Amino acid sequence: MELSQAINERRSVRFYRKDPVADDLVVKMIEAARMAPSWANSQVSRFIAVRDPEIRKLVQAAVPTSNPAYNALGEAPLVLVAAGRRGKSGHYKGTPVNKNGDYAMFDAALAVENAILKARELGLGTVLVGVFNVEQVKEALKLPAEIDPFILTPLGYPETFDLNVPPRKEVSELLHWDRFTEKK
Repeated sequence: MELSQAINERRSVRFYRKDPVADDLVVKMIEAARMAPSWANSQVSRFIAVRDPEIRKLVQAAVPTSNPAYNALGEAPLVLVAAGRRGKSGHYKGTPVNKNGDYAMFDAALAVENAILKARELGLGTVLVGVFNVEQVKEALKLPAEIDPFILTPLGYPETFDLNVPPRKEVSELLHWDRFTEKK
Protein backbone atom coordinates (compact mmCIF):
# COMPACT_ATOMS: atom_id res chain seq x y z
CA MET A 1 0.00 0.00 0.00
CA GLU A 2 1.35 3.42 -0.92
CA LEU A 3 1.61 6.01 1.85
CA SER A 4 -0.94 8.27 0.16
CA GLN A 5 -3.41 5.38 0.09
CA ALA A 6 -2.91 4.70 3.82
CA ILE A 7 -3.40 8.41 4.56
CA ASN A 8 -6.54 8.65 2.42
CA GLU A 9 -8.07 5.40 3.66
CA ARG A 10 -7.35 5.65 7.38
CA ARG A 11 -10.63 5.83 9.30
CA SER A 12 -11.71 5.68 12.92
CA VAL A 13 -12.79 2.11 13.61
CA ARG A 14 -15.08 1.44 16.56
CA PHE A 15 -16.13 -2.18 15.89
CA TYR A 16 -13.58 -4.99 15.86
CA ARG A 17 -13.46 -8.71 15.19
CA LYS A 18 -12.23 -10.87 18.05
CA ASP A 19 -9.24 -12.16 16.04
CA PRO A 20 -6.02 -11.56 18.01
CA VAL A 21 -3.40 -9.17 16.65
CA ALA A 22 -0.06 -10.91 16.17
CA ASP A 23 2.82 -9.49 18.18
CA ASP A 24 4.93 -9.00 15.04
CA LEU A 25 2.29 -6.63 13.62
CA VAL A 26 2.41 -4.51 16.77
CA VAL A 27 6.20 -4.50 16.54
CA LYS A 28 5.96 -3.29 12.92
CA MET A 29 3.70 -0.45 14.05
CA ILE A 30 6.18 0.59 16.74
CA GLU A 31 9.05 0.34 14.26
CA ALA A 32 7.15 2.90 12.17
CA ALA A 33 6.44 4.99 15.27
CA ARG A 34 10.08 5.12 16.31
CA MET A 35 11.03 6.65 12.96
CA ALA A 36 8.88 9.73 13.65
CA PRO A 37 10.72 12.97 14.31
CA SER A 38 11.03 14.17 17.88
CA TRP A 39 12.33 17.39 19.39
CA ALA A 40 16.16 17.26 19.35
CA ASN A 41 15.82 13.51 18.72
CA SER A 42 14.75 13.13 22.35
CA GLN A 43 12.63 10.05 21.53
CA VAL A 44 10.49 10.36 24.67
CA SER A 45 7.49 8.38 23.37
CA ARG A 46 6.69 5.01 24.90
CA PHE A 47 3.99 2.49 23.94
CA ILE A 48 2.15 -0.03 26.06
CA ALA A 49 0.34 -2.80 24.16
CA VAL A 50 -2.42 -3.94 26.52
CA ARG A 51 -3.69 -7.45 25.75
CA ASP A 52 -4.71 -8.55 29.24
CA PRO A 53 -8.53 -8.27 29.42
CA GLU A 54 -8.48 -7.16 33.06
CA ILE A 55 -6.00 -4.35 32.41
CA ARG A 56 -7.98 -3.34 29.30
CA LYS A 57 -11.08 -3.05 31.53
CA LEU A 58 -9.16 -0.73 33.88
CA VAL A 59 -8.07 1.43 30.92
CA GLN A 60 -11.62 1.43 29.54
CA ALA A 61 -12.97 2.50 32.94
CA ALA A 62 -10.87 5.68 32.65
CA VAL A 63 -12.89 6.75 29.58
CA PRO A 64 -16.36 8.34 29.87
CA THR A 65 -19.08 5.91 28.78
CA SER A 66 -20.43 8.68 26.51
CA ASN A 67 -17.29 8.46 24.35
CA PRO A 68 -18.19 6.79 21.00
CA ALA A 69 -15.04 4.62 21.30
CA TYR A 70 -15.81 3.42 24.84
CA ASN A 71 -17.09 -0.02 23.80
CA ALA A 72 -14.25 -0.49 21.33
CA LEU A 73 -11.73 -0.27 24.17
CA GLY A 74 -13.31 -3.33 25.74
CA GLU A 75 -14.01 -5.26 22.54
CA ALA A 76 -10.80 -4.81 20.55
CA PRO A 77 -8.24 -7.55 21.19
CA LEU A 78 -5.61 -4.98 22.11
CA VAL A 79 -5.38 -1.39 23.31
CA LEU A 80 -2.28 0.58 22.40
CA VAL A 81 -1.40 3.36 24.82
CA ALA A 82 0.97 6.09 23.68
CA ALA A 83 2.78 7.78 26.53
CA GLY A 84 5.76 10.04 26.96
CA ARG A 85 8.42 11.15 29.36
CA ARG A 86 7.85 14.77 30.36
CA GLY A 87 10.59 17.33 30.97
CA LYS A 88 12.97 16.45 28.11
CA SER A 89 11.35 17.21 24.77
CA GLY A 90 11.14 20.96 24.20
CA HIS A 91 13.60 21.64 27.01
CA TYR A 92 17.17 22.83 27.09
CA LYS A 93 19.09 22.18 30.31
CA GLY A 94 15.81 21.55 32.09
CA THR A 95 14.08 24.75 30.92
CA PRO A 96 11.30 24.91 28.30
CA VAL A 97 12.60 26.55 25.11
CA ASN A 98 9.44 28.55 24.49
CA LYS A 99 5.93 29.18 25.81
CA ASN A 100 4.69 25.91 24.28
CA GLY A 101 6.51 24.13 27.07
CA ASP A 102 6.80 20.37 26.98
CA TYR A 103 6.81 18.77 23.53
CA ALA A 104 6.29 15.19 24.76
CA MET A 105 2.64 15.08 23.67
CA PHE A 106 3.53 16.58 20.29
CA ASP A 107 6.28 14.00 19.78
CA ALA A 108 3.91 11.19 20.79
CA ALA A 109 1.31 12.43 18.29
CA LEU A 110 3.88 12.27 15.48
CA ALA A 111 4.83 8.73 16.48
CA VAL A 112 1.18 7.68 16.78
CA GLU A 113 0.44 9.00 13.30
CA ASN A 114 3.17 6.76 11.89
CA ALA A 115 1.85 3.80 13.91
CA ILE A 116 -1.77 4.18 12.84
CA LEU A 117 -0.84 4.59 9.19
CA LYS A 118 1.22 1.41 9.46
CA ALA A 119 -1.80 -0.25 11.12
CA ARG A 120 -3.92 0.70 8.10
CA GLU A 121 -1.30 -0.75 5.76
CA LEU A 122 -1.40 -4.00 7.79
CA GLY A 123 -5.19 -4.21 7.56
CA LEU A 124 -5.74 -3.16 11.19
CA GLY A 125 -8.12 -0.53 12.50
CA THR A 126 -7.65 2.14 15.15
CA VAL A 127 -9.50 5.04 16.70
CA LEU A 128 -7.78 7.74 18.72
CA VAL A 129 -9.12 8.30 22.22
CA GLY A 130 -7.91 11.43 23.97
CA VAL A 131 -10.56 11.98 26.65
CA PHE A 132 -9.70 9.85 29.66
CA ASN A 133 -8.67 10.09 33.28
CA VAL A 134 -4.88 10.27 33.09
CA GLU A 135 -4.33 9.19 36.69
CA GLN A 136 -6.54 6.11 36.28
CA VAL A 137 -4.61 5.01 33.20
CA LYS A 138 -1.28 5.69 34.92
CA GLU A 139 -2.38 3.51 37.83
CA ALA A 140 -3.74 0.74 35.61
CA LEU A 141 -0.47 0.55 33.67
CA LYS A 142 1.83 1.22 36.64
CA LEU A 143 3.46 4.15 34.83
CA PRO A 144 6.19 6.04 36.69
CA ALA A 145 5.50 9.64 37.73
CA GLU A 146 7.45 11.19 34.82
CA ILE A 147 5.59 9.17 32.15
CA ASP A 148 2.11 10.34 31.15
CA PRO A 149 -0.36 8.58 28.85
CA PHE A 150 -1.46 10.80 25.95
CA ILE A 151 -3.48 8.70 23.53
CA LEU A 152 -5.36 5.40 23.74
CA THR A 153 -6.30 3.43 20.67
CA PRO A 154 -8.15 0.15 20.39
CA LEU A 155 -6.37 -2.00 17.83
CA GLY A 156 -7.68 -4.91 15.83
CA TYR A 157 -9.21 -6.12 12.61
CA PRO A 158 -12.21 -3.98 11.67
CA GLU A 159 -15.62 -5.65 11.82
CA THR A 160 -16.51 -3.46 8.85
CA PHE A 161 -14.52 -0.80 7.06
CA ASP A 162 -16.19 2.27 5.62
CA LEU A 163 -14.11 4.10 3.03
CA ASN A 164 -16.48 7.07 2.89
CA VAL A 165 -14.52 10.21 3.65
CA PRO A 166 -15.96 12.40 6.38
CA PRO A 167 -16.28 16.05 5.29
CA ARG A 168 -12.92 17.80 5.11
CA LYS A 169 -12.18 21.49 4.81
CA GLU A 170 -10.75 22.67 1.52
CA VAL A 171 -7.00 23.27 1.34
CA SER A 172 -7.74 26.93 0.56
CA GLU A 173 -9.36 27.25 3.98
CA LEU A 174 -6.40 25.70 5.78
CA LEU A 175 -3.43 27.12 3.91
CA HIS A 176 -2.17 30.71 4.27
CA TRP A 177 0.66 32.23 2.28
CA ASP A 178 3.15 34.58 3.94
CA ARG A 179 0.69 35.82 6.61
CA PHE A 180 -2.36 34.54 8.35
CA THR A 181 -5.50 36.03 6.85
CA GLU A 182 -8.94 35.30 8.24
CA LYS A 183 -10.99 33.59 5.60
CA LYS A 184 -14.75 34.05 5.66
